[in-house]
Amino acid sequence: MYNRLYEHLTSNKLLYNKQFGFQAKNSTEHAILQFTREISKCFEKGEYTLGVFIDLSKAFDTVNHEILLKKLEYYGIRGTLLNWFKSYLENRKQFISYEDHLSLCCSIICGVPQGSILGPLLFLIYVNDLCKSSKILLEVMFADDTNLFLSDKNINSLFENMNLELENTITWFKANKLSLNIKKTKWSLFHPTSKKRFLPKVLPDLLIDGLKIERDKVTKFLGVFIDENLSWKHHINYISTKVSKSIGILYKAREFLNKHNLKQLYFSFIHTYINYANIAWASTHKSKLERLYRHQKHAARLINFKDRYTHAKPLLEEMKILTIYELNIFNVIFFVYKCKLKICPNIFNDIYALKPANKYTLRDDGVLSTPAIRTDLSKFCINYRAPHLWNKIILEKNVLPENLSIPVFKKKLKEVVFTTTEITKYF
Repeated sequence: MYNRLYEHLTSNKLLYNKQFGFQAKNSTEHAILQFTREISKCFEKGEYTLGVFIDLSKAFDTVNHEILLKKLEYYGIRGTLLNWFKSYLENRKQFISYEDHLSLCCSIICGVPQGSILGPLLFLIYVNDLCKSSKILLEVMFADDTNLFLSDKNINSLFENMNLELENTITWFKANKLSLNIKKTKWSLFHPTSKKRFLPKVLPDLLIDGLKIERDKVTKFLGVFIDENLSWKHHINYISTKVSKSIGILYKAREFLNKHNLKQLYFSFIHTYINYANIAWASTHKSKLERLYRHQKHAARLINFKDRYTHAKPLLEEMKILTIYELNIFNVIFFVYKCKLKICPNIFNDIYALKPANKYTLRDDGVLSTPAIRTDLSKFCINYRAPHLWNKIILEKNVLPENLSIPVFKKKLKEVVFTTTEITKYF
């Protein structure tokens, strides 16, 4: 039933295209990328972006069955099939078992069955029309993580319009019987560092039901800390702290483990941190990543039982471990390849847009189109960075043949990145 329902929703393009949760080809990294590229676009236009991060209370447990069934009918689930879903949702019971004691059974009157394959998909259907509550807000969602964005060059107009749009959004939540946690709902004002001096000393308030919501200058979205200037300073500090502690584990484990086991620990405790959402936060200036590179070199010496004076780069190469710089370039280029194969969300199709054919040869040469940019920050935005790195490393060097399987492409791409000289010039 899940397969039939999901096929119906995707083939008819019924799901909101900026909902990245619980769908094939979608991930938290895609949500983070979309989040940051929307803000980068506004920076490029010289606009401020106001973001409101909605916190819902027990969202999956408060889904109203009657409303959900009406939405299923609206999306084309009717007749016997709708009755099947009604039977699936209704007359469920729950009780608590503790040691030898059982509580009384009570009826489940709302919520989707959690732990089931259908539960998350039904929730996506339930919140799918949130985007229609406003004509000017941009929503980036991952399941119940709901983020609202609005941009404007004028601060006063920006806050005034956001307050008006929040009223419409809150009306939608109330109509759908979803509860907001106002204390945990925050807002941030995203702006380039250069525009900070133009901000008023006291910013207007944002209100929900007459209650003031608090500003959060650094927000944590799907495990990544994003500050108002997209500097990634806070997230890199966070990663550095985690990696530093993991290096302490490596140091203590050297007494008991061999090189092979220590390398496994590296990938378990260090690589996972520096690789997650690396395509977003590690696309930044070289100087900001230098500390993480030093941690990697320290770890390489520990794994190989070398002293602090040993040159670490050959050790990393011998173990086939990509540096933080190489890892970012690997992830960005691999992302382009996945866009080419159509295994990324359709919203990223513009990443793999071919440059128009040369007017003299009337034949395209496979070069990807890169947008014109005017700010330094925009060169690290995925819209520019992805096609730029593809053109410079893959096309100009003519290093990879076409139509490789994903495992083969990843293996060959890793070899290309390892052999690319002066890798840091791309940062």
